Amino acid sequence: FALLLVANIATFYMLRQTSSYAAIENHSHKTQITGWQLVSLLTDAETGQRGFMLTANPDYLLVYDNALLQIPSVVETMEGLVDGDRELEPRLHRIEQLYEARRALMVDTVAMTRQGRIGEAVGTRALADLVHVLAGVRATPNPSLTLGSMDQSPYAMAQLYQFLASGGEIQPLRSVRGVIDEQG
Repeated sequence: FALLLVANIATFYMLRQTSSYAAIENHSHKTQITGWQLVSLLTDAETGQRGFMLTANPDYLLVYDNALLQIPSVVETMEGLVDGDRELEPRLHRIEQLYEARRALMVDTVAMTRQGRIGEAVGTRALADLVHVLAGVRATPNPSLTLGSMDQSPYAMAQLYQFLASGGEIQPLRSVRGVIDEQG
Protein backbone atom coordinates (compact mmCIF):
# COMPACT_ATOMS: atom_id res chain seq x y z
CA PHE A 1 0.00 0.00 0.00
CA ALA A 2 2.81 2.44 0.86
CA LEU A 3 4.46 1.74 -2.48
CA LEU A 4 1.20 2.48 -4.28
CA LEU A 5 0.81 5.72 -2.33
CA VAL A 6 4.37 6.82 -3.23
CA ALA A 7 3.75 5.95 -6.90
CA ASN A 8 0.53 8.00 -6.92
CA ILE A 9 2.24 10.98 -5.28
CA ALA A 10 5.11 10.76 -7.76
CA THR A 11 2.66 10.56 -10.68
CA PHE A 12 0.72 13.55 -9.37
CA TYR A 13 3.95 15.54 -8.99
CA MET A 14 5.10 14.64 -12.53
CA LEU A 15 1.72 15.61 -14.01
CA ARG A 16 1.91 18.94 -12.21
CA GLN A 17 5.44 19.55 -13.55
CA THR A 18 4.34 18.60 -17.07
CA SER A 19 1.42 20.99 -16.82
CA SER A 20 3.74 23.73 -15.59
CA TYR A 21 6.17 23.13 -18.46
CA ALA A 22 3.29 23.16 -20.95
CA ALA A 23 2.13 26.53 -19.59
CA ILE A 24 5.66 27.94 -19.91
CA GLU A 25 5.94 26.60 -23.46
CA ASN A 26 2.54 28.04 -24.36
CA HIS A 27 3.54 31.45 -22.95
CA SER A 28 6.83 31.37 -24.89
CA HIS A 29 4.97 30.46 -28.06
CA LYS A 30 2.51 33.36 -27.59
CA THR A 31 5.44 35.72 -27.00
CA GLN A 32 7.18 34.55 -30.19
CA ILE A 33 4.03 34.87 -32.29
CA THR A 34 3.37 38.36 -30.95
CA GLY A 35 6.98 39.33 -31.70
CA TRP A 36 6.66 38.05 -35.27
CA GLN A 37 3.39 39.94 -35.63
CA LEU A 38 5.13 43.12 -34.48
CA VAL A 39 7.98 42.64 -36.97
CA SER A 40 5.45 41.97 -39.75
CA LEU A 41 3.52 45.14 -38.97
CA LEU A 42 6.70 47.23 -38.85
CA THR A 43 7.71 45.79 -42.22
CA ASP A 44 4.26 46.59 -43.64
CA ALA A 45 4.46 50.17 -42.37
CA GLU A 46 7.87 50.71 -43.95
CA THR A 47 6.83 49.03 -47.19
CA GLY A 48 3.77 51.26 -47.45
CA GLN A 49 5.81 54.36 -46.64
CA ARG A 50 8.48 53.54 -49.22
CA GLY A 51 5.92 52.56 -51.85
CA PHE A 52 4.19 55.90 -51.41
CA MET A 53 7.47 57.82 -51.53
CA LEU A 54 8.53 56.07 -54.75
CA THR A 55 5.23 56.25 -56.59
CA ALA A 56 3.11 58.90 -54.82
CA ASN A 57 0.32 56.32 -55.09
CA PRO A 58 -1.95 56.73 -52.05
CA ASP A 59 -2.92 53.03 -52.15
CA TYR A 60 0.38 52.30 -50.40
CA LEU A 61 -0.76 54.44 -47.50
CA LEU A 62 -3.58 51.98 -46.76
CA VAL A 63 -0.98 49.36 -45.78
CA TYR A 64 1.06 52.00 -43.92
CA ASP A 65 -1.94 53.40 -41.98
CA ASN A 66 -3.29 49.95 -41.16
CA ALA A 67 0.07 48.83 -39.75
CA LEU A 68 0.52 52.00 -37.68
CA LEU A 69 -2.99 51.55 -36.31
CA GLN A 70 -2.38 47.93 -35.19
CA ILE A 71 1.14 48.30 -33.74
CA PRO A 72 0.13 49.90 -30.38
CA SER A 73 -2.21 47.02 -29.50
CA VAL A 74 0.44 44.43 -30.43
CA VAL A 75 2.99 46.27 -28.28
CA GLU A 76 0.48 46.33 -25.42
CA THR A 77 -0.03 42.57 -25.80
CA MET A 78 3.73 42.07 -25.78
CA GLU A 79 4.05 44.20 -22.63
CA GLY A 80 1.55 41.92 -20.90
CA LEU A 81 3.47 38.83 -22.01
CA VAL A 82 6.88 40.04 -20.80
CA ASP A 83 5.67 41.76 -17.64
CA GLY A 84 7.98 40.82 -14.79
CA ASP A 85 10.62 39.24 -17.01
CA ARG A 86 13.89 41.02 -16.11
CA GLU A 87 15.53 39.94 -19.37
CA LEU A 88 12.74 40.73 -21.83
CA GLU A 89 11.28 43.94 -20.36
CA PRO A 90 14.38 46.07 -21.16
CA ARG A 91 14.49 44.60 -24.68
CA LEU A 92 10.86 45.49 -25.29
CA HIS A 93 11.46 48.99 -23.91
CA ARG A 94 14.35 49.42 -26.39
CA ILE A 95 12.16 48.14 -29.23
CA GLU A 96 9.49 50.68 -28.26
CA GLN A 97 12.07 53.50 -28.33
CA LEU A 98 13.34 52.43 -31.75
CA TYR A 99 9.79 52.09 -33.06
CA GLU A 100 8.83 55.57 -31.86
CA ALA A 101 11.88 57.09 -33.56
CA ARG A 102 11.17 55.17 -36.78
CA ARG A 103 7.45 56.03 -36.66
CA ALA A 104 8.27 59.72 -36.31
CA LEU A 105 10.60 59.49 -39.32
CA MET A 106 7.98 57.65 -41.39
CA VAL A 107 5.27 60.17 -40.49
CA ASP A 108 7.59 63.06 -41.42
CA THR A 109 8.65 61.54 -44.74
CA VAL A 110 5.06 60.72 -45.72
CA ALA A 111 4.01 64.28 -44.87
CA MET A 112 6.89 65.71 -46.94
CA THR A 113 6.04 63.43 -49.85
CA ARG A 114 2.40 64.55 -49.71
CA GLN A 115 3.64 68.15 -49.94
CA GLY A 116 5.82 67.32 -52.94
CA ARG A 117 9.05 67.61 -50.95
CA ILE A 118 10.33 64.17 -51.94
CA GLY A 119 13.95 65.32 -52.17
CA GLU A 120 13.84 66.52 -48.60
CA ALA A 121 12.06 63.34 -47.50
CA VAL A 122 14.73 61.12 -49.06
CA GLY A 123 17.60 63.31 -47.92
CA THR A 124 20.54 64.67 -49.85
CA ARG A 125 23.01 62.17 -48.36
CA ALA A 126 20.94 59.22 -49.60
CA LEU A 127 20.54 60.90 -52.99
CA ALA A 128 24.30 61.49 -53.28
CA ASP A 129 24.90 57.84 -52.39
CA LEU A 130 22.41 56.76 -55.06
CA VAL A 131 24.12 58.91 -57.70
CA HIS A 132 27.43 57.32 -56.75
CA VAL A 133 26.03 53.79 -57.07
CA LEU A 134 24.26 54.46 -60.36
CA ALA A 135 26.93 56.44 -62.15
CA GLY A 136 30.08 56.22 -60.08
CA VAL A 137 29.83 60.00 -59.67
CA ARG A 138 30.77 61.63 -56.37
CA ALA A 139 28.13 64.28 -55.73
CA THR A 140 28.13 66.79 -52.90
CA PRO A 141 25.01 66.25 -50.75
CA ASN A 142 23.47 69.71 -50.94
CA PRO A 143 19.90 70.87 -51.61
CA SER A 144 20.56 71.63 -55.30
CA LEU A 145 21.22 67.91 -55.82
CA THR A 146 17.48 67.24 -55.45
CA LEU A 147 16.99 69.35 -58.59
CA GLY A 148 19.61 67.38 -60.49
CA SER A 149 22.15 70.16 -60.32
CA MET A 150 25.72 69.01 -59.88
CA ASP A 151 29.10 69.97 -61.19
CA GLN A 152 30.01 67.02 -63.40
CA SER A 153 31.41 66.36 -66.86
CA PRO A 154 29.06 65.54 -69.75
CA TYR A 155 30.41 61.97 -69.64
CA ALA A 156 29.51 61.60 -65.95
CA MET A 157 26.02 63.00 -66.55
CA ALA A 158 25.52 60.65 -69.52
CA GLN A 159 26.51 57.74 -67.27
CA LEU A 160 23.96 58.86 -64.69
CA TYR A 161 21.14 59.10 -67.23
CA GLN A 162 22.17 55.77 -68.81
CA PHE A 163 20.55 54.13 -65.79
CA LEU A 164 17.20 55.72 -66.64
CA ALA A 165 17.53 55.07 -70.40
CA SER A 166 18.27 51.38 -69.85
CA GLY A 167 15.11 50.77 -67.86
CA GLY A 168 16.78 50.79 -64.46
CA GLU A 169 19.78 48.59 -65.20
CA ILE A 170 23.24 49.76 -64.24
CA GLN A 171 25.30 49.53 -67.42
CA PRO A 172 28.53 51.08 -68.59
CA LEU A 173 28.31 53.69 -71.32
CA ARG A 174 28.68 52.41 -74.85
CA SER A 175 29.39 54.32 -77.99
CA VAL A 176 28.91 53.59 -81.65
CA ARG A 177 32.22 53.76 -83.52
CA GLY A 178 30.77 53.38 -86.96
CA VAL A 179 27.95 51.95 -89.05
CA ILE A 180 28.91 49.34 -91.62
CA ASP A 181 25.58 48.96 -93.40
CA GLU A 182 21.93 49.80 -92.87
CA GLN A 183 21.44 46.77 -90.55
CA GLY A 184 24.17 47.98 -88.21
